[in-house]
Amino acid sequence: AGLVDAAVADVRAATKKDAASLRQAIREASVRGEGAVALVVAGAPHHLHPELEDDLSLGVVACQALIAAGGGALGLLVLDPSSPTVETLLLLRHCRPRYVMVHNTNLEHHSGWVARLLLEGGPSAGRYRYTPLADWRAARPGGRGPFAPVLGGTHELPGVAGDGATHRGGHSAERQWLLLVRAGICPEDDAPADVA
Repeated sequence: AGLVDAAVADVRAATKKDAASLRQAIREASVRGEGAVALVVAGAPHHLHPELEDDLSLGVVACQALIAAGGGALGLLVLDPSSPTVETLLLLRHCRPRYVMVHNTNLEHHSGWVARLLLEGGPSAGRYRYTPLADWRAARPGGRGPFAPVLGGTHELPGVAGDGATHRGGHSAERQWLLLVRAGICPEDDAPADVA
């Protein structure tokens, strides 16, 4: 237990240092009048240690710092995770974006489940949590969720033949995306705990 505790303490210290550096960089850019136009958090910004607080997640830190610097909710959050993660829900809760662009909505275990969750207002009984959004064209305004579809589309994965061809893991070469707008609540308000 002592070795695990020491490892967790080391991760906590490193994560706090990274979080403080990110907050400071965003604060300094804002003071110089160079507010972030876009911030890309790539890789696994969530620390994935249950012993650590969620607010040490670099994605959450970035959102909190951008909101503090800009004085309001994030304008656009682009989601394109390669696996379902808790980070996605944390980003939605802490960033409170007005728009969410979700890529790979048609692929299981990517981000289609998030689009479905935001449109439907929560998990559906009898449906696997990470079931993707079947087809962006079927997304209609007026659902139970706090978001409504604005625009959607498809593209083929470069280097992969079209017409139902598959890529790694048996995924279709066709990739769908969907742009959603927060419609159920004002972006400045706290989002409902069960959705985002």
